[in-house]
Amino acid sequence: MRLIAAGAHVNYAHPPDGTTALHIAANVDVVDRLIAVRADVNYAIPQNGAMASNFAAEPGSVLVVARRIAARTDIDKARTTGGSPLYIAVQGGHVLVVQLLITAQA
Repeated sequence: MRLIAAGAHVNYAHPPDGTTALHIAANVDVVDRLIAVRADVNYAIPQNGAMASNFAAEPGSVLVVARRIAARTDIDKARTTGGSPLYIAVQGGHVLVVQLLITAQA
């Protein structure tokens, strides 16, 4: 968070894969802070269309997925390689994330 305070661009897409800090943030407090400083919750990686919500569904992080839903991320967006957050959560056996996404009308 010191980098943000120092003026780092919150939506910087890291080469070569195009991920942003929000894509890789796994800690709820970090996700909250990034969203608070206007991280783009709907930014899709150019190479595969993956959004931060796709990344959050993969390890089954209920709190992180919930924060992204609250931030109005597109929870139906599938990667170009296939797999919406709901599909990814089902594939990983993350029942609580599946329930959360279904409740959010994914």
